[in-house]
Amino acid sequence: MQIATNQTKHWESPAKSLEKDIDKDRYDQFQQTTSNLNAENIKTAFKKALKLSEKLFEQLDVDRKLKQVLIRIE
Repeated sequence: MQIATNQTKHWESPAKSLEKDIDKDRYDQFQQTTSNLNAENIKTAFKKALKLSEKLFEQLDVDRKLKQVLIRIE
């Protein structure tokens, strides 16, 4: 997310100060990819992480072969 928003101040630790480095909407998207240990919540967070990754891959013009990895995971 930092690369997509040009906020690479804490690139060595991507989650460090994330809430300060990116805008609220992006941070809200990130939060949806986390979960407690409830099995159903983990599945939901994982699906949201895949969707967010797909969006970021498009935005960052990631190579087609890497995009196909996401499709295979789904």
